[in-house]
Amino acid sequence: MAKESIAKQVSALLDTDYYTKRALLMGIANASAVAQMLRREHMPRASFVAIKAAVNRYVEAQEDYEASPDLRNVLSKTKTSITSGVSVIHISPRFRHLLKLGPIYEEASEFAVINSENAITVMVDDELADDVLKLIGKANVMSIERDNSVVLLKSPSKIETTPGFVAFVSDLLARYGINMREYYSCYTDTIFVLSKRDAVRAYEIFESLS
Repeated sequence: MAKESIAKQVSALLDTDYYTKRALLMGIANASAVAQMLRREHMPRASFVAIKAAVNRYVEAQEDYEASPDLRNVLSKTKTSITSGVSVIHISPRFRHLLKLGPIYEEASEFAVINSENAITVMVDDELADDVLKLIGKANVMSIERDNSVVLLKSPSKIETTPGFVAFVSDLLARYGINMREYYSCYTDTIFVLSKRDAVRAYEIFESLS
């Protein structure tokens, strides 16, 4: 396979892969990692060296793109952690239900509550999920999903004034086919609730950015 042919294939693939292209042009994605992905998924018989060279040439050719140094800086300083064994419980939106969760908050190592018009979402350690059901009453529970994992991104305070962070990391998960079961943010923390399998993949992806 000629190098020119490889270059054309790489260019065509990256032109239609918005998320990988954006990560490359921002200097976040590693050319070697992208070349490995392209070879594994699309060009198994091509030379890795040739694919990587084509990726580098592709990036160099995109002269009009201006990367955000602020976003790159926040991403490079963001720390990633993962916690398993988390239940997601949706309960009917009644204020009295929130008041009953105080004892759970005191005991839990993983605890979050999101209140919306249609439901109250409680995220708590698996071992405390049944306690939540007892306090709230099973009749008020809309759904429960156990054995989830939480991926936490802890960023510097500059994230509050840096546009595009949440959009970028969410788009990145979508690019790799990772489904977000729940998502929320609080101050400098960005939290994704995922399946165990997806959480490991997400952790690896986010770690590669820092």
